[in-house]
Amino acid sequence: MKKKISIIGSGSSYTPLFVDKVLKNLDEFPVAEIKLFDISETNALTTLSFMKRLLKKSGKDIRMVLSGSLEQALEGVDFVLTQIRVGGLEARKKDIQLGLEFDLLGQETTGIGGFAKALRTTPEILNIAHRMQEYSSREAWLINFTNPAGIITEAVLKNTKTKAVGICNCSLSMVRDIAALFNIAPETISYDYAGANHLAGITRLEHEGKDILSETINRLAESELGNMKNVPDFELPASLMKRAGFIPVSYLKYFWFTERIVKYLKRKKKTRADEVMELEKEIKAYYIDKRNYKIPEAMSLRAGANYNEMAYRVMSALAGVKTDRLSVIAFNRGAVAPFAPSEVLEIPAIISENRIDPVAIGALPVALEALVQQVKKYETLTVKAAINKNRETALLAMLIHPLIGDTDRIEIIFDRLLEYNESFIGKWS
Repeated sequence: MKKKISIIGSGSSYTPLFVDKVLKNLDEFPVAEIKLFDISETNALTTLSFMKRLLKKSGKDIRMVLSGSLEQALEGVDFVLTQIRVGGLEARKKDIQLGLEFDLLGQETTGIGGFAKALRTTPEILNIAHRMQEYSSREAWLINFTNPAGIITEAVLKNTKTKAVGICNCSLSMVRDIAALFNIAPETISYDYAGANHLAGITRLEHEGKDILSETINRLAESELGNMKNVPDFELPASLMKRAGFIPVSYLKYFWFTERIVKYLKRKKKTRADEVMELEKEIKAYYIDKRNYKIPEAMSLRAGANYNEMAYRVMSALAGVKTDRLSVIAFNRGAVAPFAPSEVLEIPAIISENRIDPVAIGALPVALEALVQQVKKYETLTVKAAINKNRETALLAMLIHPLIGDTDRIEIIFDRLLEYNESFIGKWS
């Protein structure tokens, strides 16, 4: 039976990547309809016009429609892909600036930036999940790509009845970089990637049954590979990775080299938000140009490389196309010790028709486990604060986060955050 997909936040420049992936694999994963919805009609129409050209070029038979409301977009669909940015890139810029003003990191998935984005986004994602219960098919899945993905996915899993899973491109990108280092096919690599979202790493790495973790660490330390586009690019020493006992996602740099990165970001003339705004203008201009029928090369400069691959593989596996093993954001359920089954982590899982079954991999390396335990407490408190709009819960979450908790300043910082976010999160008790 052909499936129906809804993309919420379809005005994102990432949307055509996923649609292009679907179009190229319709014989494997039959899709009847893709519904599109975005609060920005201009952005929605821009990506839609380009995707219609992709559709025409493909010669495939699929219905693609722009929905006039969230309810229309969710009506009768089997999968909902969420990729929203509440407040847009302007809010992201303010988050970064707020952090740097106080010598903190305002990155959108961790620290004060991730905290602000989570407060803006949690109510909206919960609204989507609740509406799915009313309008979508009984077996519908919410597949979340919205950052901070760990917090946002936890909010849905713990506060709604909607089936949900969070996705992140980092694990696939890391494995593809490793494959390039060894000049081997990514599918010949077996690995475990686990932790919290953007606070995780590869803890087991094998090629055709041979352990290559130590050798890979040495090669990565000498290469230019393995860094996400929105993380300052400098080499991690092999000695550090060996001592830690895993290959970290590059976001770990924010925790291990905080002062160095803050100084670097304060020297820059442009924030990452400014850089992305410029990229977005270039990409959207490309989408508008009717001569263009291919995914633009400029998309390689965004941080979401392989997002379309991850979204497609998770969605098609849940649809029953074929069983897959991927690291996704889901309930732990015994995958990683000693975390509780109800903890929401990024874990290896076997994904099959309408099922996500975590794979037990044991304990994390101690350097990773200690950070994940602390940050998970912060994430759970942040979800509660966002839902209840409770100041004390929010301040406690800030206090716990290793990149925020300065007791002399957290109340001042939080008041500033509330001030520029009031139109999105309202007033708090």
